[in-house]
Amino acid sequence: QFPAAGPAVLPPTGRPPSGVGARALLLWLGAALLGISALTFSAVAWSRLGDLGHAVLLLAATTLTTGLALAARRRLPMTAEAFVGLTVVLTLVDVYAVRRAGLGAGLSGELWWAIGTAAVLGFTAAVGQVTGRRTARFAVAALLSAPIVLLIAAGGWPGWPTSIAFAALAAAIVYGLGRWGGWFYPEGRAVLGVQAVIEWGVAAVLALVGALEATTVTAALGPALAV
Repeated sequence: QFPAAGPAVLPPTGRPPSGVGARALLLWLGAALLGISALTFSAVAWSRLGDLGHAVLLLAATTLTTGLALAARRRLPMTAEAFVGLTVVLTLVDVYAVRRAGLGAGLSGELWWAIGTAAVLGFTAAVGQVTGRRTARFAVAALLSAPIVLLIAAGGWPGWPTSIAFAALAAAIVYGLGRWGGWFYPEGRAVLGVQAVIEWGVAAVLALVGALEATTVTAALGPALAV
């Protein structure tokens, strides 16, 4: 007697179910609509609140979305991704709102945003570490150079010191990619690679300009060092 034939088992294709992409799209649309709703509410309340009230309102919204992202990270990972993205956007708006509320009024715009983006970067990295969400780690990659670039802009240095600073930043990114690149996922590594190339290009252009403007051998040493 031949054994009874069991149900046919199809080999795994390695592709996600067709509904996964649609669900992810709907979640991101839902998060966007939630953000629009929050902005609409804020616009209505904006005229009734001062700058301090605006900052408190936005900080409360950021706290809420962060809590939702943390709560959903295990059971609803795609929902957590959407809330993490919304949280990153809100934290950048918070930096602007807190500035309008009067904090750091004595700082230049570049220095304030250097401090603010560094704070957002640290917060986003912590959220990415706790939740493991790709969105947070991508945002870390996208924001990684911003505080240093803003500090360079705030410094107002002449061409060749700025060139050395950009070259050092590009070298640090390349080193970081080799050491911790796995933390960022492929899309984050691609963003960091593009940043490094752009910063090397800026360093080279500034060094060339400094070399062309140099009138003595001593003055040319700086651009040569940058190169």
